[in-house]
Amino acid sequence: MGANAGDAARRGKGGGRGPAGGGGGIGRGALLEPALVAALRLADGTLDQVAERLAALTNGALSPDGSEIVGALQSLERQGIAVSVRTQEGDAPVSRTWRLTAEGRVRTLAIAERLHERARLTERIAAVLESRGDVR
Repeated sequence: MGANAGDAARRGKGGGRGPAGGGGGIGRGALLEPALVAALRLADGTLDQVAERLAALTNGALSPDGSEIVGALQSLERQGIAVSVRTQEGDAPVSRTWRLTAEGRVRTLAIAERLHERARLTERIAAVLESRGDVR
């Protein structure tokens, strides 16, 4: 693994991250793709709309910059979970509208189950960290 990929993996972004909600590092980066799937599950949207929905869903806990969001959306696109359509109205600049694909809508339940499993593991780890070593 190159230095950049290793750095990204330690930050929980990129490097070794599997399909949305699968694997990834500790922290917010491990939640970005599943959170974006949830945001798109609610409604299609432009980058700004998706970013606003993401912030609302997470009470501001996830507030990546636009390039991080676009990178994660492009990853979802490569996985067949999301797709973007370029649109232009009048003299406005070209924008993209992101939406879940039919496959992405089907996969939301599997993504949710992986998040539930991650939550169970997180609770177990937190219990050990809070204990004096007597958790079984």
